[in-house]
Amino acid sequence: MEDFFANGIGTSTIIQNMFIPFSDESVKFLSFKIRQRDQNSHPIVNAAFVAQMSRRGLVETSTILFGGLQPGPRRITNVENFLRGKSFSSAMVQDAIKLLAPEVIPSSDGLFTKQYRQNLCVNLFLKFSLFLQNPDSLAPDVVTAATPYQRPISMGTQTRA
Repeated sequence: MEDFFANGIGTSTIIQNMFIPFSDESVKFLSFKIRQRDQNSHPIVNAAFVAQMSRRGLVETSTILFGGLQPGPRRITNVENFLRGKSFSSAMVQDAIKLLAPEVIPSSDGLFTKQYRQNLCVNLFLKFSLFLQNPDSLAPDVVTAATPYQRPISMGTQTRA
């Protein structure tokens, strides 16, 4: 995939499908599309996080990817390397955020400030780090941030007046 993006995507290129292989239980994945509305909306920020965890709860490998900030996706390899061999703790997450924040530099889109979009990236990483931790070890005020939101299926009926 990195080779695909490194060689450039033309403005008329459309990815029609992509195969994502199944993974085992040690691989944790979470993705986000932050947008103004649910349908037909360009992203403010896209984010995808993958971490392969050891049985002891250490990060073996990780991938951190952001989109919607600049043309093309942005992989944050310095944070990926920093996480390798570590377990998640408040102090470790704060150190990772210090590395992450300067790496996510959004271009101006005219709708949202660069600072707002950068803060979204940091907060999405924080949400992922909470997702990887044991919910029983989290402070009560952050437990809901660790649980991915499941939007119920909406339904409606149309009546004639």
